[in-house]
Amino acid sequence: MNYYRTSSGERVSKSEIDRRVREAKKKKIALMLEQYGYIFCEDCNVNANSGVFVDCSHEVSVDECQKTGQSELA
Repeated sequence: MNYYRTSSGERVSKSEIDRRVREAKKKKIALMLEQYGYIFCEDCNVNANSGVFVDCSHEVSVDECQKTGQSELA
């Protein structure tokens, strides 16, 4: 199994990182729907109603976070 480090030195498995990312996306989507009634990109304001697929993304990719030992950013 692959393990990655966080900036605090914690060892985290790839499956744990994936689980945390799924949970974070789920919470973010629920918060957006509760506050605004729709999902949109916070950077460019494109919303799902415009016919464009909108996903909660990352400032830094999951892969880059794992490679740099900052898995908590994923």
